[in-house]
Amino acid sequence: MSEIIDATAPPPEDTRNDEADKYLKQIHSIALKRWKQAEEFERTDRQLAAEDLRFAAGGEGQWPSGMAQERERDGRPMLTINRLAASIKQVINDARQNKPGIRVIPAGMEDAEAEKRAKQKAEIYEGIVRQIEASSRAQNVYMPAYELVVRGGFRGSWRVTTKYCDDDTFDQEIVLEPILSPFAVYRDPDSKQVDHADDQWCFVCEDVSVAKFKDMYPKEADASWDGGEEGLSLEGWKTSETVRLAEYWWLDDGEDKIISVLDTGEVVEGEAEAYQYPAEHEKFPGYVAQKVRTRRVPQKKVMRALMNANKVLEGPHEFPGKYIPIISVEGPRQWVGDQMRHWSLIREAKGPQQAYNFWQSAIAEKIALAPKQPFIVTATQIKGYEEMWATANKSTASALVYNADPQAPGPPSRQQPAPVSQAEMTQAAQAIDDIKATMGIFDRSLGNSSSEKSGRAILAVQAQGDNATFDFPDLFAAAIAHCGRVIVGIIPKVYRNRRTIRALQEDGATRSYTVNNGDPDMDIVDGKYDVQVIVGPSYATKRMEAAEKVIALAQAVPQVGMVGADLIVRAQDMPHADELADRLKKTLPAGVAKLDDGEEPPAPPPPDPKLMIDMRTAKAEIELKEAQREKVDAEREGVQLQNQMLAAQMAPDMAGMIQQLVRQTIAEMLQGGQEAPEQEEQGEPMGMPQQPPQAAAMAPDEQPQMPPGV
Repeated sequence: MSEIIDATAPPPEDTRNDEADKYLKQIHSIALKRWKQAEEFERTDRQLAAEDLRFAAGGEGQWPSGMAQERERDGRPMLTINRLAASIKQVINDARQNKPGIRVIPAGMEDAEAEKRAKQKAEIYEGIVRQIEASSRAQNVYMPAYELVVRGGFRGSWRVTTKYCDDDTFDQEIVLEPILSPFAVYRDPDSKQVDHADDQWCFVCEDVSVAKFKDMYPKEADASWDGGEEGLSLEGWKTSETVRLAEYWWLDDGEDKIISVLDTGEVVEGEAEAYQYPAEHEKFPGYVAQKVRTRRVPQKKVMRALMNANKVLEGPHEFPGKYIPIISVEGPRQWVGDQMRHWSLIREAKGPQQAYNFWQSAIAEKIALAPKQPFIVTATQIKGYEEMWATANKSTASALVYNADPQAPGPPSRQQPAPVSQAEMTQAAQAIDDIKATMGIFDRSLGNSSSEKSGRAILAVQAQGDNATFDFPDLFAAAIAHCGRVIVGIIPKVYRNRRTIRALQEDGATRSYTVNNGDPDMDIVDGKYDVQVIVGPSYATKRMEAAEKVIALAQAVPQVGMVGADLIVRAQDMPHADELADRLKKTLPAGVAKLDDGEEPPAPPPPDPKLMIDMRTAKAEIELKEAQREKVDAEREGVQLQNQMLAAQMAPDMAGMIQQLVRQTIAEMLQGGQEAPEQEEQGEPMGMPQQPPQAAAMAPDEQPQMPPGV
């Protein structure tokens, strides 16, 4: 099998053409001039930062060099009581507890459907960013940089880079790496942004031993050193023990992009006079749009080269992004005259701290010398005992022998020690107050006792101290936000092929996605996203706080516990909480809990035997009552039918009876008309109808005629 040759590798040194050598020399020359420009611009800041870092460490660094040497020579006490350490830790550890979190926000949505899809992709991006931070142990990358800023005020940095996922694959992943030295990075002096997002170039320098340099570049180990670029002082780039290697990052001009806006309002790449939409386009199927105007957008590409003072050793290579991937957090900035300076937390407190050390040393010196005060003697009193009395103020001898001297009656006397004055005590106490005032961090911010008793009042007082130092975490958050933009910008290029990637959710759970698989929802190459940073407690802390609030809410509103029992249990910090929550979730009624992807709805619970018996009993009772009602209805209908049949049978007899009754009634009426006078005298018998008055006056032929058959 033939050997595989990397066709993209640069040719050997001796085969490079003159044009390539000229290009590399040009890069090297420009780089050295830019480095010198940055070194001169940052020189004072670097010196002040070195002093602050040394002072923050305590020890002899908190004493002026001349005074420290003098006291050491004289054997005088030189106490260092570092009262700055607690305040430094307060600011640093507050950032550890309230870690900035990167949030990915979609941008440029055209409609509701596009917005929904963009939000789903933004969640994937955000999960990828969390996974990058977790695999890179971001806490060990971010916090060393922040500590350098709090202590020294100048700069702390880290880098965003890529590496192969494994030895047998070409897939790469994004990682974060720390830059430990606060003085390794030199940045563009013309940058205006606090996060250096607008840097046009920067350097990351490292001094390696001569032996290591020979192992890395054997051909360059014996190269002569000419002092660097003509007219530039490159002191420190090469010594008898070290060689400086510098990563040179810069933005180079790329091919301009041309974009055009059409009469439909859409923006497309290119400068064609017309653009035809495809027939299946949703908004403008088959429409031929005309160009309205065109603009040329300059494009930049990020380049990297590794160099020493003599030449370019590696590169240049292109980085897949639009920002230089060197992230720096810097201290608050102030104008000093016509120059901008960075400030550390302790810079203004160094004077009071030195005064405190001095006064405490003076007090300690007086107290320590009290039992060593010299004796006042005459030559006669110690004659013959000179050796004993030479160490009398230092030894612990049980007895001192002396000679009686008539000229000085009595034993030798000890000189009274100088007392510790009230002024010294006052100055030491004043120095403590000055330290607090210059940093804006008082006892109450450090958790010491105060007059505030309630939790709300204590938190309010501590918040005042946080406000005094808020510029440090705010600048830290700005740097992490820029780091997020760099990561989000290179995700589509590093993860551009179909692959399965892991994403870390906010609750710590890991989820896998198969991206760029043809599904538009899984296409992470396209889209525009922005980044913001949320500063607050960790997810575990917020989960514990939420658990307490939800439990209290469930006690006040029992319905919350009925529909959210699984969420309450899952928020508890206890073993098997997730497993118990999953079991509770399966007991909830269908439709209450949102199902995860691929999760089947829970099976209905088995029926309660007692409930089933009660239901069957109730059903039997209902059926019995229904049968009884139907029986009553049937009996009623039977009685009605019998009545109808009886009425039908009695109908002829009733007709005859009615006719007979009518004839009898008429006859009685006719007869009653003749006997009317007598009846008027005797009264009308009961039960007989009274004859109408008109009937008496009617002629016989006018009397009503009976119907036929009556």
